[in-house]
Amino acid sequence: MTVVVDCVQEIEKAWGMVDQAHTKENEAKETIQRLKQEINNLTKLVEQTAGVSMDKEHKSVTVA
Repeated sequence: MTVVVDCVQEIEKAWGMVDQAHTKENEAKETIQRLKQEINNLTKLVEQTAGVSMDKEHKSVTVA
């Protein structure tokens, strides 16, 4: 009977580890999605800033 109890405990422990791994995986996926969105936002900001800088440079060259 001890062998069966030991096996059940090991199986329960293993399922707990699986559940923890799934939780960590989901958290990692959410983090990746947030970071991708942040990259997109920063890329747009850089493009907008670069566009404004180019406009200012173009205007100063045209005026001069």
